[in-house]
Amino acid sequence: MKTSFATRFSKRKYSDIKRIQQVANVFAKHGFGYFVQHLRNQDHFIAKQLRKWKLISKKDEGFERLTIAQRLRKVLEELGPTYIKLGQILSTRPDLIPIELCEEFAGLQDSVAPVPFEDIENQILEQFGKPSHEVFLSFDKTPHAAASIAQVHTAVVKDGQKVIVKILRPGAREKIGQDIQILRTIADLIHRHIPPLSVYDLPSVVNEFARTITNEMDFTREAYSIDRFRRNFAQCSYVKVPITYWDYIKPQILTLEHLEGEKLKDLICSAGNEQRKRIIARRGANAMLKQIFIDGFFHADPHPGNLFAFEDDTIAFIDFGMMSSLTKSLRSALCDILISIVNQDTDRTAALVMELGKVDPARTDINNFKRDFHDFIDQYYNVSIKHIRMDKVFSIAMALVRTYEIKVPRDLYLMVKTLILSEGVAKQIDPDFNMVEQAKPFVRRMIAMRYHPRNLLEESQQVMRDTGMLLRSGPSELLQILRNMRQGHFKVDFQHRGLDELITELDRSSNRISFSLVIAALIVGSSLVMLTNMGPMFMGYPALGVIGYSIAAVMGFWLAISIIRSNKL
Repeated sequence: MKTSFATRFSKRKYSDIKRIQQVANVFAKHGFGYFVQHLRNQDHFIAKQLRKWKLISKKDEGFERLTIAQRLRKVLEELGPTYIKLGQILSTRPDLIPIELCEEFAGLQDSVAPVPFEDIENQILEQFGKPSHEVFLSFDKTPHAAASIAQVHTAVVKDGQKVIVKILRPGAREKIGQDIQILRTIADLIHRHIPPLSVYDLPSVVNEFARTITNEMDFTREAYSIDRFRRNFAQCSYVKVPITYWDYIKPQILTLEHLEGEKLKDLICSAGNEQRKRIIARRGANAMLKQIFIDGFFHADPHPGNLFAFEDDTIAFIDFGMMSSLTKSLRSALCDILISIVNQDTDRTAALVMELGKVDPARTDINNFKRDFHDFIDQYYNVSIKHIRMDKVFSIAMALVRTYEIKVPRDLYLMVKTLILSEGVAKQIDPDFNMVEQAKPFVRRMIAMRYHPRNLLEESQQVMRDTGMLLRSGPSELLQILRNMRQGHFKVDFQHRGLDELITELDRSSNRISFSLVIAALIVGSSLVMLTNMGPMFMGYPALGVIGYSIAAVMGFWLAISIIRSNKL
């Protein structure tokens, strides 16, 4: 049996309820009191709690000069690590939130105060079964860096190699788990009771966030990603990848080679040596383009703080917590789209995009989409490559995606976002850099790989396997369908969409009508009793009539108040 929202909410720990109160207070504080007020006006358990906490819809004058995007970023920063991570992940989803929010959330800083070394020592003891001085030759008690999920220390392993040790912050898993449950509650509430926001399917967004952040807290998973990344660059002389020390790796502890180079953010700020900057900009871009178009496995957070440059102009990537990959089918679809763009076949390009984005013809005006898409592509055919900026192209494309509700895969969004971020970093190092020009050889290579005899043979074999399976199972399944139809066991289920709210309103209306009929019956019956002047008397009137009128009056007031509170007069 399905439990009600109030029942599930009442079972929460006191700390969870206090956290929800804190979240609501922070929203109200930063000028989103109207949002809290809307929730308060609803007729459900959490709304009663908000009314009980007396949260008011009042704008804070200190935030009136800020945009909504800036205020939302401040809300996430004040709510802490889980919400900062949520904002960072949402910044990669322009299909879910406006571009201005994506840009604002991309600036969220994941930097917090370090935890005491005693807590870190307890983590090491829990994971390895012995203290740090027995695991490592030496261990620096002063943190090298501190973020919301992990804290980093330098150490020396038994063979004398200097390493970086990334340790999950004590209590982070439990704290994030609590916040995720609260986010699920809030998302479910918004999805069901604020119709304009239901189109964003916030429960699914929270589930995706939970999956992403859970993976990020598993450091063995990150270690496997680093090893895969290193294999992909084994033949590349200008990219360094830190070595993983598997004897010192646990689910909550990651130990890597300590690479000491110049951070790209420092190189960007430095003056002079323009030739070196041009080399590093192109090498960094080539490394990213290889990951995306050749390997199909890429570092999804290549900001300047996650890249090092060395004296020999080699570069290195660090912090592999956010990685993404393109499946073979997705890369094949992307390749087909690029080929159709090169051939200036906008009709085929539009058809491929609609197929990739699962466009629903019942909800989308296909002709309008093809016209707008043709206008979008056509404006770049006769433009010089050096004048094409990926961020501008992406912004226009996202407007089309939202207008026609195209569901582009998340990994494809991350790929484009990574390319734009890489282009921005390269342009900061070398203002003359052009990502589109730099990408041309990699796109050609990807297209060549698409039509390589080996790949064509694999596709042919897969088609033959699928055809063989269809020939083997098709006749028997068709026979089973015919047998079920003949025996009367064949059923067709119809699913109504968008009628839940109508059914709820009809139920509420029918209940009110029934309630009104009962009140009317009481009034009519009591009036008849009053006319008889029979039975026990109360203040000169028949007692049964007085009781009937009293009950009808109470029920009438109750019905009137419920109608007024529902704002449905």
